[in-house]
Amino acid sequence: MDAVTSYGGYTSYASLKKKRILIAMVLLFTLVGVGSIGFHFIEGWTWFESLYGTLMTVTTIGAEPENQLSGRGRAFNILSDSAWSASPLVPSPTR
Repeated sequence: MDAVTSYGGYTSYASLKKKRILIAMVLLFTLVGVGSIGFHFIEGWTWFESLYGTLMTVTTIGAEPENQLSGRGRAFNILSDSAWSASPLVPSPTR
């Protein structure tokens, strides 16, 4: 039997680990995609500027974006920061 064999309806550790990695990658790419799309349409930034602004937020570098955020852009940034903070990708002492 290999490490991915199911025993009585329970999946092995190796299979669960692969599933968690896949879920984490999908969540990360979704967050970056939604963030980039939001900045592009709310702020009117280029796609590269939108990606850059999203990555500055997600990686918590916190560098000031090249373009200043409008009120709507700040509200969107707060929502995207909140989504990132609530994400299972962020390490937490309670997890």
